[in-house]
Amino acid sequence: VINLNPDKIEGSTAGVEKPGVIITIGGFNSETNETIEIDVTGDNGTEEPGGGTGEEGGDEPADPNAAISISDNGTGYLTNGVTVVDKEFPDDVAVVVNATNGIQNVYVKIASTNSTFEGMVKDMGLVDGDGMDLASESSSNLSSLFPLPEVGATSYTFTMSSTLFGMLGNFPGKHDFTLTVIDKADPANSQSATLTINL
Repeated sequence: VINLNPDKIEGSTAGVEKPGVIITIGGFNSETNETIEIDVTGDNGTEEPGGGTGEEGGDEPADPNAAISISDNGTGYLTNGVTVVDKEFPDDVAVVVNATNGIQNVYVKIASTNSTFEGMVKDMGLVDGDGMDLASESSSNLSSLFPLPEVGATSYTFTMSSTLFGMLGNFPGKHDFTLTVIDKADPANSQSATLTINL
């Protein structure tokens, strides 16, 4: 049984109350018809999400990927993909990376239903394994097509320029660009996202 009761609670300033909610959790023993109260308050009187105290934390472990986030600036392209009709290329396609501890690597890997295009990018090292590391010296020849990430930077934006779209427009099909970001402080920590472009 979970009860939520609106009440006034003391805020961060001593003696100043603010609107809040008191949560009580209990159970019921059907054999003895007794209500069982469950204490969810920690020793120091503060509650944290997950039922633990500020020192112990909640039941769920911390998300190891919290230091890295990948978004599409609210366009929905990472969720819905990009569909190009009559070679009218959108100008707002971007994958935004934020890395609190800095970037070690940004791999891009391509999968395509167009065998000619896939064969071409395979020769560039963009198909097998992790793909190509855009933060490495070996990718410097791509800097004329789009901005490249820097090792140690805390942010990076991969953009689909009109030049890139123009080149891609010669290869109709479905193209998946998977970006994998590696944390500089902890190489075991990574985050990936896939941008799908349909032509």
